[in-house]
Amino acid sequence: MLLARSCGLGCDSALVFMRLCCHLAFCRNTARAQLDDMVKFAHNNVLQEKFPSGEYASSLRYKRYREIYWWVQRSESDSLMLGDVGVLQFEHQSRKFSAAFNGAVGDVILLPVSHDMLVIGSAEEAGPLPSFHAINRASAAGTVLI
Repeated sequence: MLLARSCGLGCDSALVFMRLCCHLAFCRNTARAQLDDMVKFAHNNVLQEKFPSGEYASSLRYKRYREIYWWVQRSESDSLMLGDVGVLQFEHQSRKFSAAFNGAVGDVILLPVSHDMLVIGSAEEAGPLPSFHAINRASAAGTVLI
């Protein structure tokens, strides 16, 4: 049972606490919505500054990313490392990894998003994917090279 205490001004401390919690929840939700808008605005401004006439639509990277299909792979037994290099590219033919900076090398994009979830993107059927252990090694190697 919650005991009410007086705050000295005749107010119920439980009521004050509940009002404070409601206000904090409102502020958190408002800040989250404003942050989402600010990130989107900043992202769009950078794109407009870098590509003032929308020329990004004709870039190789943009064309490749428009053709990519995305899916999620989960693991119940292996864990992924979340390294400094978040996005990796993997080329099936050479079986090599690279950091996904230029968007032109590799045929599979790998993005570890949690210890057991990997987002995968590929324009073609991906074929056999590297193990989580191999992805962790590539992520760690990329972290060291940054």
